[in-house]
Amino acid sequence: MPVTDQLVEGANLLLVGMGIVLFFLLVLVFATLAMSRLAMALDKGPGNAEDAAPEQQAIAQGEEVSEEIVGVIAGAVARYRADRR
Repeated sequence: MPVTDQLVEGANLLLVGMGIVLFFLLVLVFATLAMSRLAMALDKGPGNAEDAAPEQQAIAQGEEVSEEIVGVIAGAVARYRADRR
């Protein structure tokens, strides 16, 4: 078999192989997107903003957070950082 025939066959094999991999990756991307949309549509669990406490709803909606809550969070972060040293 001449070298040119081998090169052509090799190029055909390369294109078919890369095409199969590309097709599989595209199927994987679209399947992941579909599952993500399905999961978001079915998410009726306790983590939703509608089921949350009023303070959590205010935070989720971008409203102001009280100074007391900011102070408590700052204290917790400071203690966590102090314990890690």
